[in-house]
Amino acid sequence: MRYLVGCLIVAGVIFYNEYRVARDHAKTSTEWSLIARPISRSDHTIGDVSAPIQLILYSDFQCPYCASFFSKTLPRLQAKYGNKLVIAYRHMPLPSRPQALPQAEASECAYQLGGNDAFWSFAHEMYAIPGFEDGIDMSILPSIATKVGVNEAAFNACVEGGRGEARVAEDKLEGSIAGLSLTPSMILKSKHRAVIVQGNYYSQLDAAIGYLLETNAQIEGR
Repeated sequence: MRYLVGCLIVAGVIFYNEYRVARDHAKTSTEWSLIARPISRSDHTIGDVSAPIQLILYSDFQCPYCASFFSKTLPRLQAKYGNKLVIAYRHMPLPSRPQALPQAEASECAYQLGGNDAFWSFAHEMYAIPGFEDGIDMSILPSIATKVGVNEAAFNACVEGGRGEARVAEDKLEGSIAGLSLTPSMILKSKHRAVIVQGNYYSQLDAAIGYLLETNAQIEGR
């Protein structure tokens, strides 16, 4: 009798484990739950969110290599992969860069008041400031917001009210949970796999995207 009970327990455990694996695989396939939440329309995006490969960039506005990613690496990736790739910007202000946190929060106010286009225009303006990596005069942020089409008074009220803080904190926490420690860091995702690349290295990003596309084809072609 004890033997029978033991067999039933073992069988139950095996069944449950198989069920859990199947459930988690289905969740991964439908929600892209690998490592970090998938890109959605609430993200700051470049490209179509339905693209098969998602590149989630963790960045800050005092990061010279992040600026280089946008000016040099990203155009090369877009030229090669086109509509197969969507990019999202998420915040990871590093403690060693004291202006990175308030700049990130300010960019979220630009987004709240002007949408995705205003966010990206604000970001490009920030990276275009000479010597931005060493720090800028923070008093110019309202004028940058105005330049990208955001009302200055509303922008100031948003910043002073701390309305950009929650999203920046959420992004930073997710990056930390994923084990990211520097900017730029990228999480590349498909429905089946995820790869982390830390640093602005075109060859590694190119290889990672190729790997994800290849595994997509292998898994979905079964």
